[in-house]
Amino acid sequence: MEKAMLEAYIALPCRDDGTVIDREGLSVLIDQYYAGRGYDSERGWPTTDTLLDLGLEGVARALERLKSVPGPNADLKKGCSDGL
Repeated sequence: MEKAMLEAYIALPCRDDGTVIDREGLSVLIDQYYAGRGYDSERGWPTTDTLLDLGLEGVARALERLKSVPGPNADLKKGCSDGL
């Protein structure tokens, strides 16, 4: 998720009572959402296990080769853990 898009979600109240979520909390929720659906939270790709369960062995192998390339959310994850 792009940083500017993430900032917009953080600025909005999450519930009618005005509760807001901080950047770290949103990052945790996104990770849980992706994990629950069998996706890699760093890249937004299906996990190898998910692809294999779907019978997509060729796709799983191709994505494994691409994992050495940094994902689009790598900087976001780093920023969240650094307290930015």
